[in-house]
Amino acid sequence: MAEVFLAAHRGPLGFEKLVVIKRLKPGIATEPEVNAMFLDEARLAARLNHPNVVQTYECGQIDDQYYIVMEYLEGHSLDRICRKLDPSRHRAIYLAILSDALAGLHYAHDLMDFNGQPLHVVHRDISPHNIFVTYDGQAKVVDFGIAKWATRDADTSTGVVKGKIRYMAPEQALATTVDRRADIFSMGLIFWELVVGERFWGELSDVQILQRLTFGEIPQLRERWPAAPDALDRICSRALAMAPEDRYATAAQMREDVEAYLATMGRRPGAAEIGRLIGETFAHRRAEVRSAISEQLGRLHAGTTEGPEEFEVLPVLEERGAVPWSQRMPVSHHFATPLPEAVLPDEESREDSISDRKTIPTIMVANSAQAKRRKALWTAAAAAGFVALAGVVWVVAMFIGRAGVEPDDGDATTVPQDSVAQPPIDLRRSDTSRLIELRIIATPLDAKIYLDDVELPSNPFFARFERDGTGHRVRVTADGYTPEARFVVFTRDEVLTINLRPVQSSPTDKRPKPGGATK
Repeated sequence: MAEVFLAAHRGPLGFEKLVVIKRLKPGIATEPEVNAMFLDEARLAARLNHPNVVQTYECGQIDDQYYIVMEYLEGHSLDRICRKLDPSRHRAIYLAILSDALAGLHYAHDLMDFNGQPLHVVHRDISPHNIFVTYDGQAKVVDFGIAKWATRDADTSTGVVKGKIRYMAPEQALATTVDRRADIFSMGLIFWELVVGERFWGELSDVQILQRLTFGEIPQLRERWPAAPDALDRICSRALAMAPEDRYATAAQMREDVEAYLATMGRRPGAAEIGRLIGETFAHRRAEVRSAISEQLGRLHAGTTEGPEEFEVLPVLEERGAVPWSQRMPVSHHFATPLPEAVLPDEESREDSISDRKTIPTIMVANSAQAKRRKALWTAAAAAGFVALAGVVWVVAMFIGRAGVEPDDGDATTVPQDSVAQPPIDLRRSDTSRLIELRIIATPLDAKIYLDDVELPSNPFFARFERDGTGHRVRVTADGYTPEARFVVFTRDEVLTINLRPVQSSPTDKRPKPGGATK
């Protein structure tokens, strides 16, 4: 949705500063909803002033196009750093980075308006991609583009999921109300990955992750690292609690526990040590980028004259075959002719040499906006696919139910005794090839689920049963809702999504009730 440029902020008396300019792509810059989101990001970013949060200098408008000017960060995202430096060999470094990021996040969560009223900021996109570490060793939380806060104009529609599924809290994935504790869960996921050195969800797809979040199947630290210290296990367990009220109440509380563990390690790496390690690891790339910027600044100085304060866009991100700088049009309205969209290295690529590329990627405030938005679109598509899959299962289950016994409000359909579902199987003593998985999700969340007239212990419900080939009755009830019943046959894995309909009372229904009352 946005383009990001490296630019030189020029002023009188030779003043010059590298900054980052973010603006909406021309094709969507006139859409009201997109503009509202962009301006919301700018309004929030302008209020953020903390060493561990990316700084915003200015928000402006040229003709009908808005732009944001942010600080230029020289360094790398935590995601890219983890690809080069094994977290298990640099645990203290990574925990120090996470602690600093938690400080920035807590500041954003506690942000108030100018009247002293809390804004209740929720980032909603905390991930290793949005924690940036500079060559000076400073960790910064970046990209508040989809953040939620009290006075935001472009609020999220009900049922819309924003963010990265892989680093999302259960309540956020289910499109329910979120607060700062959703960001705590995301930080818990990052913490888990840093201490284990592996991806939390492995190679699972977004749809599979959504399913596990729905059923509360959250991997525990000691499942992957049995020898994990008790302190790390406690931090993970609390940050990754399924229920928000069981998590850390604030990022500051989580940071205190992280710092306490760092103290037990005998040292707390400072910014200088962190910066030195990252600088040495990415020395070749850093030199290439600095050389490219220096070259482009030289061309800029040679091709322009002194003038009023302005932004000169540097063609550091030139696409293959792009028009050379010397052939570009002169600056107008503070902007050079828009550059072609940058071709940046694939975020998933582990290549670090860029010497063989015609395109030289700059180190920006965040990763490529195009790549992030593309991932967001795929995430939304995956979520939509999951909902569609649930709808198909619902239709099939309804067909099976009507083919057997039509459910009604009351009901006590007789089920043969030999087809009553037996208790869940002890997997340690069973041949798993003879088992089926039964998953049931019912709404409202306080609905009661019955299997063969036996109340199940939870909603959502998950268990494995013997593949007995017989039919079993699932019934869901809730106060104020019309009950529903389905039938399943234990021959294969089943996922049932049952959404109860509220009881509707018609105001025109005047049928008399006993004693003369009317309905």
